[in-house]
Amino acid sequence: MMPFVKLAPKVTFKKPIGSVSVSGHKFVGCPMPCGVQITRLEYVNALARDVEYLASRDATIMGSRNGHAPIFLWYTLNRKGYRGFQKEVQKCLRNAHYFKGRLVEAGIGAMLNELSSTVVFERPHDEEFIRKWQLACKGNIAHVGGDAKHHY
Repeated sequence: MMPFVKLAPKVTFKKPIGSVSVSGHKFVGCPMPCGVQITRLEYVNALARDVEYLASRDATIMGSRNGHAPIFLWYTLNRKGYRGFQKEVQKCLRNAHYFKGRLVEAGIGAMLNELSSTVVFERPHDEEFIRKWQLACKGNIAHVGGDAKHHY
C-alpha cells in the first residue's frame, strides 16, 4: 500500500534496507497465497546453489516455484492498474479511520498508525464474537485490517 499513500516515505534500496516483501494474496487479491521478495544480490548469491534437475542455480526456498502465482499477479496488477490500486488504498484508509473512530466512540481503546489500514484494539471478551469475525488476537489485543475486503 505504501506507494499509494500520500506523504508516505519512499522505500528505496538507497537506504540500508536488506529486503522488501509484498504479499500478493492480501491487498493485491490473488486467489492463492503468494508474494514477491526483493533483496540485494549479495543475499541471493549467499543462498544460491546448483540444482541438478533444473540444470541451473537456484535461490528459492527448497527450489520451490509456482508458475500460476506470477500470472495471477500480472493479471491483477494489469486489471486494476495504478489508479485502481490508488482508489483501493484510499478506501482502506477511510474504512480504517472510520472503524477506529467508532471503536473510540464506544469506549474501546484503539490505535491506528496514520500510514496503515490495520486497527489495533482491546481484545473482545466474547470468544464467539472473535471466532465469528476471525479476529487476529494476541494476549489482550486484537487487530483487523490490511485490505478493502477485510472486516470493516
